[in-house]
This record gives sequence, C-alpha cells and structure tokens, in this order.
Amino acid sequence: MLLVTQQEGLDARVRKKEEAKLQELKLAIDDHKRAEKERIYAVRYHKVRFFERIKLERGIKKLEKQLAQAREKGQEAPAAQLERLACLQDDLQYVVHFPKGEKYVSVLRNAEEPAAQAVLVAERERLRALVHKQQAEIAMMTEADEGAALLARQRRPTQSTAEHDTAANVPTVEPSEQEEDDFFTPDDSDRPAGTVVRWQCRKGI
Repeated sequence: MLLVTQQEGLDARVRKKEEAKLQELKLAIDDHKRAEKERIYAVRYHKVRFFERIKLERGIKKLEKQLAQAREKGQEAPAAQLERLACLQDDLQYVVHFPKGEKYVSVLRNAEEPAAQAVLVAERERLRALVHKQQAEIAMMTEADEGAALLARQRRPTQSTAEHDTAANVPTVEPSEQEEDDFFTPDDSDRPAGTVVRWQCRKGI
C-alpha cells in the first residue's frame, strides 16, 4: 500500500514537471511566431513607412518655418496652421511607433469608395489608439525608472571631494548618430487595390 502511494506521488511530480516543460515550449513557439511575424511586417512595410515619414517630416518643417516667420513679424499664429501641425505630428507618431505585430495601414492614402473609406478610417483609428496606448505605457515606465534612479541617488552615500573630482574629469563619449535609412520612392506595387494618394491632414504638406 505504501509503495503504491509513493508511486502515485512520483507520477504526479513527473507529470507536473513535464507539463511545465510543455508550457515553456508552447511559450517559446509563440514567441518565435510573433518575432517572425514582426520581421516579415518590418520588411514588407519598410518602404511605405519610410516614404510617409519623409513626407510628414517635410510638412512639419514647412509649417514650423511658416509659424516662426509669423512670430518674427509679431503676428499671431493662425489656428488652422496650428491644428494642421498637431495633426501632422500625430500622424508622424503613428508612422514611427506603429505596432510591430500589425499590418500597416497607410496614414496618407484613402480609399475611393465611401464604404471602403469608412472601414479604413475605423481600422486606422484602432491602430492609432494602440500607438497612443503604447506611448503612454512607455512614458509611465520611463517616469517610474527615473523616479527609482533618483531615489537610489538620494540614498547613496555622499562622495568625497576627490571621488567627485575624479568622476567629473571622466570624458563623456557621445553616442554616434543613427544611420539614416536608404531613401525609397513610392511604388505602385505597394498600393492596395482601390486606393488613391491623399494627405491625411489634407492640404499643407
């Protein structure tokens, strides 16, 4: 009887251990699938995202230049220009921080048919909400990390004058600038069927 009980306990432990291994394998497979999906999307949509980022950045620089000229002349910035600038900046955030695991939906191209356009707008807004959520989470994590670092510095013993001078004399190495992507021009093969190129913020780019 005792032998049977021990055997059952051993079998339960072995089964639990094997189930844990199986769960780890499933998670590893899911991670691999997600990484592969993100890699495919990154390659597939790199060209159109790069082109749209360049267009938006040029539009933002143009508007910022116009607003700066208006300030130099003592003129009040037109509300329409400020609204368009905010719109372009939000579109740029959409392009730059687009979710890696999602199929890219252009922020500059619209559908010709009203029904298709309604679907496109709804999907674009869903994705824009994901971008905003991701940015908010990153900001919260950054703020928490900065708070923890500040608290750690406050608790750290004060350095002696010699240690402070030594630390101050250590040269700072500036990180090299990130290389720019190769310039790509738009290609009709990237355009979804039934779409035309229009500006999301309409005129001004």
